[in-house]
Formats: sequence, structure tokens, C-alpha cells
Amino acid sequence: MESRCQTCMGSAISAISAHSVLLPLLCCRLPLYDELMKRLLTFAQKCFICDNKLVNFMVRYAVWHGRMKSPLGCSIFRCCSRYDFEYERSMLLSHQYIQRYCWTVVSPEDAARAQMLLELLFIRSGAFYLLVVNCFSFLFVHFFFFVCVL
Repeated sequence: MESRCQTCMGSAISAISAHSVLLPLLCCRLPLYDELMKRLLTFAQKCFICDNKLVNFMVRYAVWHGRMKSPLGCSIFRCCSRYDFEYERSMLLSHQYIQRYCWTVVSPEDAARAQMLLELLFIRSGAFYLLVVNCFSFLFVHFFFFVCVL
């Protein structure tokens, strides 16, 4: 019983990790964690150039002096280490750099898998048409789509 539960749990975890890799590719969006990092970076950069002296001082202290003692400094450090960027130049990190970095770490296998799934989605929705030859049928396309998603 325990081994069966471990097998089910392992397949569920692999399905979730596959979906977390493929979903951003299918939607042409960043993964959720990277999107949150991008928003954090935008917040910190806007606080750096803020006219309010108190906000400006607090952010500068958190990033330059507090570092790992402050939540903002720790988050900026995590952001820089994730994208292989120097901490001292953290305010120069741009959205385009994050997007480029995220697309370069995608494996060719995942990109091909996402492209195939996207084509199957277009076929199923009717945007693409599949020339039905003797061995192919509409049910086959649905079965193939079901197998690829799992």
C-alpha cells in the first residue's frame, strides 16, 4: 500500500513539475516565481527614485546596509543570485534581462513539447486543421492530446 502511494505521489509531482514548465511556454508568460521577482524589482526601483525621503532612505538602507537582515534586501539578493547578476548593480537589472534569462534556461525538449501541445490545442479548437488520412481520426487526436498532457 505504501509503495503504491509513493508511486501515485511521484507521478503527481512529476505531472505538476511538467505543467509548471510547460504552462509558461504555452502562455508566453514568465513562470510565477519570476513574475513575482520582476514585480519586486519594479517596486524596489520605484522606491529608489521616490521623492519621499523616508521611503528613499528606508529602501537604500535595506538594500545597501541591511542586506540579509531586511526582507527587501534579502529578496533583492535572491533576485540577483537567481539571475546571475551582481548585487551592487541590482538596480540596473531590467525586465528584459529577466525575460531573456528565463527563455534561455528552457531546454530544447521542453520547448519542442510545448510547441507540440500548442499545435494539438490549435487542432482541437479548430484553428488548425489536420488532414485526416487512413490512420488518423478525430478521436486519435484527442487521445494523443490526453496522453501528452499526462
